[in-house]
Amino acid sequence: MNAKASTSKRSPAGRAEQISVEGRKVAAGRRSDARQRISDTMKSIEQAVIANDGVYPNSKDGKINIQVLLKEAGLNPVYLEKKRPEIIALKNQVRAWLRKLGKVSPGNVDAIRRKVTAKADEARAEADEVRQRYAEAELEHAATLAQLDAARKTIEDLKREKAELLMQLANVIPIDRRAKPK
Repeated sequence: MNAKASTSKRSPAGRAEQISVEGRKVAAGRRSDARQRISDTMKSIEQAVIANDGVYPNSKDGKINIQVLLKEAGLNPVYLEKKRPEIIALKNQVRAWLRKLGKVSPGNVDAIRRKVTAKADEARAEADEVRQRYAEAELEHAATLAQLDAARKTIEDLKREKAELLMQLANVIPIDRRAKPK
């Protein structure tokens, strides 16, 4: 009852002041939360850009701007347009970060197209090299098969010659050249 009695005894100006103080606390908490979300989003965007060779995959054209950052952070697109000093300072930090990121990230369709084309050319060259090696291996295989066929024919010829020689040898009467004991 004491708490109820103390609030009922406050004047309307006192209640308005308390509401104002509480409102400022809530707003400060929201600003802090938004600043943290923006900071976390900036880090995740940097990691995504690094992982994708300078292209941000969650953007239609690979570019990163304030609107993309705010969308990824889950904030209203006009959040950084407020005229409060803390918001202006945060917007300046974001702009500086975007300039820094723009120096290392191509972020435009032509640069992305060049990167994709370069990767496609590399893949095409690798595929051509594999095809070339396969063709060489096929030729080598065909040559080896021809050598194998020739070797088999030579073996068959030698087997026939051996059989003929064995038959000729079967008709030969051995002469013993050793001295016979008398």
